[in-house]
Amino acid sequence: MAHQIMLCFDPEHDLPAAREVARAWRGHTGRQPLGLWPREEWRRARQAGEEALHSLIDADLECARVVVVLVGGRTAACPWVRYTILAGMMAKRGLLGLRVHTLGGERPGPNPFEQVGVYVSPDGYTATPAEREGEDWLSFPHLEPITYPAPWGRTYRDQIVTLADTPLYDWKEDLGETNLPHWVDAAARSLGG
Repeated sequence: MAHQIMLCFDPEHDLPAAREVARAWRGHTGRQPLGLWPREEWRRARQAGEEALHSLIDADLECARVVVVLVGGRTAACPWVRYTILAGMMAKRGLLGLRVHTLGGERPGPNPFEQVGVYVSPDGYTATPAEREGEDWLSFPHLEPITYPAPWGRTYRDQIVTLADTPLYDWKEDLGETNLPHWVDAAARSLGG
């Protein structure tokens, strides 16, 4: 069964790459990925403010099993990309990244999964979303902490746990057009699904 995916990308710079990935996904599964809103809908949400933009993202995230982050030259700096990654992680969605900078002729940008994470409380029961600003880690203001019924392991307590281990593939070098369904399945399986 094909999992529903949500594409997460910088629409200012990576829309052509998103269209190419969406075309490949439709070719494999017959399904349109989520996260490709009409320009007018995206523009209205941005103009209405962060809350409207987060609601648009959250609605698609609710239906997705895996978030596929398209990593271009500027992706890691996009606040809505950071929001989608953290909200996806907090909602227990599979995550994977695709480097797509070569589709737009850009230089590779920073790995956005290294720019976000969670601060695990000293007792291990609470995870607070966090983002990197320069060398500092700050609480991510748009998402609430999560309390777990069982504590995180001792090695994670009282520190930031980044999402840097999230699989990151290169669309061209790793033959994304062929391998995308396998990567999505692996991300879904990593969650037990």
